This record gives sequence, structure tokens and C-alpha cells, in this order.
Amino acid sequence: MRYSGSNAGRILLAVLSLLIFLPVWAVKPSARPLPDFDAAGGLKVGLPAGVSASPPHQAALRGLEKAASAKIRVTYNAVSHAPRSIGSDRPLSSPSSLDHETIARGFLRSHRDLWGFSDQEVDDLKLDAAYTDRHNGASHVFFTQMQAGVPVFPGTLSVNLNGKGQVMSVQGDAFPGARAAQAARLSPEEAAEIA
Repeated sequence: MRYSGSNAGRILLAVLSLLIFLPVWAVKPSARPLPDFDAAGGLKVGLPAGVSASPPHQAALRGLEKAASAKIRVTYNAVSHAPRSIGSDRPLSSPSSLDHETIARGFLRSHRDLWGFSDQEVDDLKLDAAYTDRHNGASHVFFTQMQAGVPVFPGTLSVNLNGKGQVMSVQGDAFPGARAAQAARLSPEEAAEIA
């Protein structure tokens, strides 16, 4: 198939036209921010201006730093004032050969004052998932915060372990002291029927 000079010129003109005028039709960012539909009320990392972690949280953080012999990086949930992420360049716990759920739950129990959890709240954490990455041996244990058998939304925590069973970090949102307003009035079957 041969192209004549006039066909090649038309193709070149079409391509150049697209390159010149395409940016005019491109989607432009909105001048005003879009509404935030995050279930947690928006990404509110950090405490509000002028607010610092409570004295019990500060004492618990100093205790963890002492136990880990490391400086801890922590961000807070602006709604619950509980840590949203905790990490360090060093492990946060000693090596352990226990199963990963036991290590993770034990760490949360040992440092429950950092989150403001009671022993019962730690006991009530429901294991959602646990897995180990094949490529690096890191394990991840996921819990959902429960209160009276009801999930606290969006109360989830992820405890991350290295291959030696040491806690490396904890991420997620916790809402210590959450209480169910009232018992459900409908059974799951009644709710499904209405839906």
C-alpha cells in the first residue's frame, strides 16, 4: 500500500491538530474540593491544633519507646485521639515463636493504654484475617473492634510482624470506650425481609 504525499500531509495535519487542541478538551481539576465521603469522617490524621496526646497516652508511648529501645513514630486519629499508626526503624517487640494472632493480641494487650483499650476491649477484638507474605516473610494480622458482638465501624487494626515474630508496626482506627446505643430491634432475617 502506497501513501501519496497528500494522504501523508492529511495524516500529519490530523495528528498535529489533536496534539494542539487535545489539552483544551482535557478534564480540568475542580476549583473547589469535592465532598469527602470517608466513613471515618474524612482523613483526619493528627490531633487538632492545640491538642496533644493525653498524659496516659504519652506515658504509654514513653513506656513502649523504653521497651523497644527506639524512637516511635505515631500519628493519631483526630476523632478518637487513639493512635492511627505506630512504627519505628526497629522492632517494637522481642522475637517470638508463638502464633501470629497471639503475638499481635499480646502486643495490643501489653500496650493497651496507648489506645485507651480495656482488657475486655482487647479480648473482644475479632480476628478478621492473618497471612504471611511469601516474598519477605512479613505477617499481617487484622482485627475488627467489636462491642457487645457488634462491629465498631471503622474500627480495624493491622498488626505487622517480621519473620522473627517481632511487631514492626500497627495501623488502623480504634475507638476505645465505644458503646452500642441500644440492642438491635430487628433480627438479621427481619432486616433482610424489609430490604
